Amino acid sequence: MITLNLTPQRGDRTVSYSSNGQSLVITVDGEVDEFDFSQSPDGIFSDFVSDTLAFNPLLSVEKNSDGIVASAIMPYGAEPARHVEETNEEFNARYAEWSERRLNREVTI
Repeated sequence: MITLNLTPQRGDRTVSYSSNGQSLVITVDGEVDEFDFSQSPDGIFSDFVSDTLAFNPLLSVEKNSDGIVASAIMPYGAEPARHVEETNEEFNARYAEWSERRLNREVTI
């Protein structure tokens, strides 16, 4: 299990995160890279390099006896515009979802 602190940043890339044991799996626009911390000693890590990802959103990782906490960027798209045939409820739901993506948040994966 990995705790992930997500920092919003305006961008149009599609990014997702998952875990595989002590590995953080990052998918950016369909390209996947895995960062394995199983053999890493306790400590704080940064300056990650990926030969696979055109954009690496991983900022830092702290590993200790309590587990792994990673900090990463979560892009969010442009402010939604109302579609002609969209109801107020539909638009408000999309807008609320977009607004939520603009907040710092912590998730466990």
